[in-house]
Amino acid sequence: MSTNRDDDPRYLVEGSAWSGPDSVDLKPYFGKMKIVFGSLAIIGIGVLIWFIMTSPLTHDRFLGLLGQGVLWGKNELMSNTYEACKEGADYFPICGPDVTPQEYFLARAKDKIWDYVFYLGVFLGLPSIFLFWRRPAPIRCNKALKAIYSWRRGRLFIHSGHYIEFKQKNFYDAIAQSSRRGPAVIELTDSRSPARKGKFKVGPYVSRLESQPARLLGQMRNFLLGYEGPTLSEARPRRLSYPFWEWSLLPPHRLPADIDAQAERWLREHGLHPDDADG
Repeated sequence: MSTNRDDDPRYLVEGSAWSGPDSVDLKPYFGKMKIVFGSLAIIGIGVLIWFIMTSPLTHDRFLGLLGQGVLWGKNELMSNTYEACKEGADYFPICGPDVTPQEYFLARAKDKIWDYVFYLGVFLGLPSIFLFWRRPAPIRCNKALKAIYSWRRGRLFIHSGHYIEFKQKNFYDAIAQSSRRGPAVIELTDSRSPARKGKFKVGPYVSRLESQPARLLGQMRNFLLGYEGPTLSEARPRRLSYPFWEWSLLPPHRLPADIDAQAERWLREHGLHPDDADG
């Protein structure tokens, strides 16, 4: 029997998870560029391997960059250029009868430095960006404090009030094949410089429901106001889940253990705590 996702709370709470009895963490909108770099890495490596395996000249030149024909193995193209260097060809200033394979290889490596940069960029750079790109810290909604806050570059960003201001950033996304799955953008105040705002993108990427970021922010308004029904509360998971392509060899950025205390202290200092008579 098919499931109507618009009526199934498991899908409606996608992108949020409990972080405490009075707080919910929102998933940051993240992963699009990881898909791009991962795809570029797969495509780039595949194309290079195809060229190396199907073109004898490309095969010889690529392995020559690794020293074949000079330091190891048999490579007629590289062996001939080394012998020509020994016989006086003016490939490099070091060419002459006394040039060693190591000297010739180092001179060639210096001359072909951008070839090395290109191949290392494809074989190591793009996969490294994909594998080491860490997930950002979540954004927390705290019902007891009536506040939403997060952490960026060593400082607290926070917004107080019953209403969460946000805008939906819609655009056509070829990966999601939709123009209604863009992130919800929330502006939070820099706790150290109140005139400065930080923009935080919220929402699962790619969501199984269109306009899910807008739904998510609507749910958070109700959550902060205490209007959320038990069905959504029971359906919300205890931890955020991420698709495999958002994993990283490095752990995700996490919120500081004392961020709730920091947020409460900031609210009290600025007269915005719910317990304040004028807050």
